Amino acid sequence: MAADKNTSLAEGIISRLFRLAGWVVARKNGPLFSGVRNKARREAIRRFVNENCPDQISKIDEITKKNDEYQDRFFSFSLAASLAVFFNRPNTLRRLAEDIDVQGLEILDKYRDEGVIAFGYHIGPISVVPVMMTLLGYDTTFLLRPDTIKRDLGLTIEQINARLKVFGRNDEIGEISGIDSFSSFSIVQMKKRLRKGQILFIYPDTVHTSSADCVAVPIFNSEIAGHLGVAKLYRMTSAKIVPIDFGWHDDGRQYFHVKPPLEIHDDLSDEQIVRRVYQGMETRLRVDLAQWLRVRIFDLLKYQSGE
Repeated sequence: MAADKNTSLAEGIISRLFRLAGWVVARKNGPLFSGVRNKARREAIRRFVNENCPDQISKIDEITKKNDEYQDRFFSFSLAASLAVFFNRPNTLRRLAEDIDVQGLEILDKYRDEGVIAFGYHIGPISVVPVMMTLLGYDTTFLLRPDTIKRDLGLTIEQINARLKVFGRNDEIGEISGIDSFSSFSIVQMKKRLRKGQILFIYPDTVHTSSADCVAVPIFNSEIAGHLGVAKLYRMTSAKIVPIDFGWHDDGRQYFHVKPPLEIHDDLSDEQIVRRVYQGMETRLRVDLAQWLRVRIFDLLKYQSGE
């Protein structure tokens, strides 16, 4: 018992240290140290609201203030979780995640033998979802943009997977790995992982340029580029496509909610499938626009016909 108490105390101390490190990074990326970056983000929020949500113009100051707070929370939690993975401390990660409101895991349990393509938009701390799913015991594969990973972390996908492989060997958690979304073999790799019962997690709102693999998706008063890859993957696997929301309650607690699968069937066209995947983005943003952490890149997401 004494050993268990000492271990619990140690994990509590380490989790607080990791949170402190995350808070320091959050401050470094906050108004005090990154005024130019934050000014651009606030201007992007105002521009987006003016163009797409005129009914919320009166709340713009409140939205930008809350967005500042969510940015800090995101950096704090995501870095703390990353440190727990890097130093191979699953119990520390459990301490960090112990207050998260988790709902809907029975949906993943019901369908994962058939294949589950889970997805979430960059609203709330969504980048931590694959690690959360692993912590909850699910073997998880997720897509990574190599250019973004190199820019933000200075690492390659191979280096990240080497660390994730070590972390995934711990008892009572799932395996986890990333796939290069730019690779010509990514669809084949994803298909293999799904057949093994792994859950594939994707971020649909990361298409920065239009191509033959994109379709225009209406959102607010604009159109964004929706990638047809998810439709192709569905055709190849008949996997269930399951939304996941990961954000903050009004009281500051985080929530991790798995939603019922989208109503998708073989009679739908590829374009219809893609639009169903993206249609929840506008609904989610209308609930709490302040939790959108990637508002600055909205212009990069816009669809271009290429004509």
